[in-house]
Amino acid sequence: MKNNLLLVTMLLFVNIGFVFGQNTATKKKKPHKVKGLIVGARTQKPLEYANMLIISYDDSTTVAGSSSNSHGHFVIKNIPKGKYYLLAKYIGYKNRIIPNIILDEKNSELFLDPIMLLPHAENLKAIDINGEVSYVEFDADKRILKVTPQMIAQYPSASDLVVNLPSVTSALDGTVSLRGSKMFLVLIDNHPTMMDNQQALRALASNRIQKIELITTPGAKYDADGDVGIINFITKKDSKSSDFSGQLHTTTRTTGTATANLNMNLIKKKFSAFGGYSGNNRISKADMKGQYSENTDNDYKGEAEKYSMTNIGWLGTEFKLNKRTKLSLGTEIGNLRYDHNQSTDRAERKLLTERDTEYDLSVFKASLSHSFKKPRHQLSLYYQNNNQDGFNNSKIMNTVSDVRFSPIRQNNNVDQTSHLFQLDYALPLSKKASLSMGYHLTTTDRFKESYTYISDNSEHVAYDYDRTIHAGYTSLKYRLKKASLKLGLRAENVDRNLNLKSSTEKHNYNDFSLFPSIHYSRPLSKTINLQAGYSRRISRIAEKYLDPFKTYSNYYNQMEGNPNLKPSFVDSYELIFTKKIKRTQVILELFHRSSKDVMYNWHTIADNGTRLTSRTNAGKVNFTGVSLWSKANLMNGKLNLYPSVELYNNHRSAVMDSPSFNDFQYKFYLNGLWNFAKNSTIQVNPQYVGKRETNQGYIDPYFKLSVAFRQYFAKRKLLLVLTGNDILDTGVSKEIIRYKNETFKRTFDSRNRYLSLSLIYRFNNFKKSRNKLNKQVINDSEDF
Repeated sequence: MKNNLLLVTMLLFVNIGFVFGQNTATKKKKPHKVKGLIVGARTQKPLEYANMLIISYDDSTTVAGSSSNSHGHFVIKNIPKGKYYLLAKYIGYKNRIIPNIILDEKNSELFLDPIMLLPHAENLKAIDINGEVSYVEFDADKRILKVTPQMIAQYPSASDLVVNLPSVTSALDGTVSLRGSKMFLVLIDNHPTMMDNQQALRALASNRIQKIELITTPGAKYDADGDVGIINFITKKDSKSSDFSGQLHTTTRTTGTATANLNMNLIKKKFSAFGGYSGNNRISKADMKGQYSENTDNDYKGEAEKYSMTNIGWLGTEFKLNKRTKLSLGTEIGNLRYDHNQSTDRAERKLLTERDTEYDLSVFKASLSHSFKKPRHQLSLYYQNNNQDGFNNSKIMNTVSDVRFSPIRQNNNVDQTSHLFQLDYALPLSKKASLSMGYHLTTTDRFKESYTYISDNSEHVAYDYDRTIHAGYTSLKYRLKKASLKLGLRAENVDRNLNLKSSTEKHNYNDFSLFPSIHYSRPLSKTINLQAGYSRRISRIAEKYLDPFKTYSNYYNQMEGNPNLKPSFVDSYELIFTKKIKRTQVILELFHRSSKDVMYNWHTIADNGTRLTSRTNAGKVNFTGVSLWSKANLMNGKLNLYPSVELYNNHRSAVMDSPSFNDFQYKFYLNGLWNFAKNSTIQVNPQYVGKRETNQGYIDPYFKLSVAFRQYFAKRKLLLVLTGNDILDTGVSKEIIRYKNETFKRTFDSRNRYLSLSLIYRFNNFKKSRNKLNKQVINDSEDF
């Protein structure tokens, strides 16, 4: 069945590509022109041979260019109709962008107002990084950050680059959070990757990124799963000439961790290819302590060591079948391994736990896109197949024979396959309105068997799990005179089945749901923008939380799934104001999430101190928050500050024996970069997280301070980063758990204080392409 589905899908791609490939006839396009005058803002004198580039608003590719004559006049010819912005560049002056250049049948020749450029305050050697400021732009349902060459030079990977996005925090160790959560979705070119979100961000080099889209209330086009949001990276593909670039990023820590990421990109006029490798050998250690208020004989202390090894390689290609049709193929192959060893002293006994996990992963991707003659008229097909095969082995024992602590061994084998098929169609209804629609199919098949041995007793259990999601959507986008409005509706039918092999017991779940969305954006003035949005979401359940069989982490920590769990539905609202003040951007976000049937961990503490964690559906949660984020570019670009303050109020209804309560949370985060010399930067990253209430207790607040030093070498091709993480050694997690009359205090010190050294080397980095483009722009110069 799986092979037939793969064969049919590939034949569908080939046949549609053949049909589209026959459509090569094009009509002669009516030429369009842009004319204007460029002068110095202070001298009011014309600027000779200034570079003028016409750049596509949709994909940021350069469409045409020219340069000014001796009188400052310029003409840019042979521009296709569409929406663009103009980039004006002149040596010794700050770049300037002229937005909203629209060319159509009525506006075939456009005369611009005089363009005035401001001179740089610093000399040329000091402004190669800091001369250009990129601000967050707004669409109806997303915020867009265009990645500039200056940003690429300063931020090596996607995990560094996202600090330029509001509501996103990036710690110096590369860990990224969106609105305080790590459970967001990462997309690359609108599609998922096999890597987890943190690994994908570390592996994606910044010089491969064209723009980043931040979507905090995803609309109808996107999978309804997830309640936090999406970070979508659009990569570079098209070029006027051949380009080859790459980046090697290595990191070592004093804890023994070593990582390496390699990215390579080849871009030609009709063909592009990319490949890479991500390898991570991580060693993490932690000290643990547990204290009980009633039965202190169960107190314990210990240490844990976790070794993880990840190897993932990827290879992809994209080529043009004709001027309007593109075919892309890609694959990812990887292996994940985790070894977890833990020793605990309890009741004068040393208890040992050994656990190792290994998974083999593989992904195949194929996409076909066709652009019709009419602008914004597109059809795209996408298919992805994921395979996962692995095992988990655990061994728990003690140094003294005791019935209370009998040896435990557990082996788990997992085999999982999933398919994703997407059909998306975009149709422009007019110059201001467009319609999008599509059909998405997702299937997941998972088989797991488990062998558990406790003393002389053994148990073998297994289950089959399958889930099929049919989804259809439609959305209408309308551009008003100054505003943008987008309405969407997504319908999903979910069929979920869990069949236990050891019995006739079956757990089935079927649901049909509608997910409406509405997004609105408009400028209130030249410096203030308003964005508002609503979408209904769903928080699906990971398969491991449905697993009804007990899993042993150690003697004191066990987990049991709940096959009757239901997904949680979330209504998300947001209101966003953006203010530009010279070289500073301030964003104020107000958001509210209302969830029902929320899933929570519930802890049961036995008389012998054993803690069993299970999941249950609770009542409602109302999560209301405000976030203030700023991007300040000071001292002519030498100092960049990204402060963020977040305040939340979390109202949770009663769960099991726990009453309802209000949890007020607050967080402060600052990322500061001081470019104190041409190639040298100091980065400071303090963060504070306030006290957090839980259904059975609370988590203490903590403060953490990290610093880093960055130095460029070899004409900025080589970057060295020395980082001191948690230099005050204050990042300790302390949690209080209450169950009936017992209070359990858990302290977890993950030993976050360490030094790390990163080396990032970039080769080529598209320099030849940019030099060719600049020469072409100058050669195209003509008199007005």
